Amino acid sequence: MQEFFGDVEIVKANIVTIKDATRKIAEINQNVLQATTTDREQDFSHELEPLVKATNKKATIAKQLLQRLNEDTARKETSSNAGNQTPEIRIRKNLTNTLTRKFVDVMKEYQNAQTKYKTDIKKKVKRQVQIVKPDATTEEIDAVFKSGGGAGEVLKSAILTVHSAVEELLSTRPSFKS
Repeated sequence: MQEFFGDVEIVKANIVTIKDATRKIAEINQNVLQATTTDREQDFSHELEPLVKATNKKATIAKQLLQRLNEDTARKETSSNAGNQTPEIRIRKNLTNTLTRKFVDVMKEYQNAQTKYKTDIKKKVKRQVQIVKPDATTEEIDAVFKSGGGAGEVLKSAILTVHSAVEELLSTRPSFKS
């Protein structure tokens, strides 16, 4: 049982880590949405990748441990001397089921935070593109989103387009020399 309780503690610690990461993703999301420069936006966004990678590793470990705990409990339950271990098996089942429910709930929250981040960023890019090009198509907005371009890229593109148009007008205009 000592090994079982050690594994339970590891799963609990990983669940706490996933909860913390979910809060951090929500925090990063707010910071990115409030960022006024592309550099600040990218700084916050760069925090996200290592956080997600580390959290996914913890989630994998917790999932594997939960599976192993379930398998061990089922094996003990079907063993020939299961009658002698009934209280132990009930404890194992209850703890494993409770941890599994908590893990599933925490993972749903974690995935929802990631989805919200992606949706909010996409909305922000859409607003930025529509400021520069009000008649932008969904494909154009998606292209900017997929390219990782934010306000800076959209505005730079718009400025270059306007600059090119001005240059073209100036080159075709007759010069007035005295």
